[in-house]
Amino acid sequence: EYRSLTMADDTRTIRRHSIELMKKFTLSFACIIFFFIGAPLGAIIRKGGLGTPLVISVFLFIFYYIIDNMGYKLARDGKWPVWQGMWLSAAVLLPLGIFFTYKAVNDSAVFNKDAYLNFFRRFFGVSETRSVEMKEIVMEEVRPAIALERLNRLKDMVTGFLADNPPSQSYISYWRKGYDRDSLHAIRDYEESIVERLSNSRDKMVIIRLMDMPILRSLWFIEPSSNRWLSNIMIALFPIGIPIWLYGRYTQKQLRHDLDTVSKVSSQLITLIENGTDKA
Repeated sequence: EYRSLTMADDTRTIRRHSIELMKKFTLSFACIIFFFIGAPLGAIIRKGGLGTPLVISVFLFIFYYIIDNMGYKLARDGKWPVWQGMWLSAAVLLPLGIFFTYKAVNDSAVFNKDAYLNFFRRFFGVSETRSVEMKEIVMEEVRPAIALERLNRLKDMVTGFLADNPPSQSYISYWRKGYDRDSLHAIRDYEESIVERLSNSRDKMVIIRLMDMPILRSLWFIEPSSNRWLSNIMIALFPIGIPIWLYGRYTQKQLRHDLDTVSKVSSQLITLIENGTDKA
């Protein structure tokens, strides 16, 4: 028993010496990691002055301290090999340093809250307001005949899309088919090209009506069948996908409303352009 206690003490002593040896390397490496975290933070965070980077740096140091102490105790108690416990904090923070450095080099707005808000607005389909201003200098005049032809074609595209995609879809139909986003993309691109061309109009009423043109959103919820494996899983695991199906039907309803608005505004623009042509 005395011998076993002596061997345990020797093992503990050797482990403590190994820990101190590892510390010489891990602390030096941690300084390098914090350099690759702190320097990019100053470049990435442009707003908030000194306060915001300081708060984030303190938070990261506390995080490092907790991880480092956890690894130290695991190594000291022999639950982990010494090298694993002492290099744990470095292994956790190194990817973070690489990430921040990469984002700084690519001038990314990783801490820009507006970028995240815009992402969630697009993801959940929060409507955007179109802004069209009357131009003082027009480089290319609007040709009424071409504008009328394009607007009528846009109406036909919207009518065809609404006819091909039913107002409501069952759970199975939603996951297997959904709405055709390729056709929606074609309508959206064509609509944007028309708005861009008609924004050269000298008629103030045309500009006002253009602002009523909704910005069509192409959400994943409209056509979840684009991910076949996910669709099959959701069908097999019914009723787990019911909340997504209900929200998907809501987004489809909103899309149909926007497309109806596109058709109505197109008709109004056609009337305005025809009346302007008659007056001319």
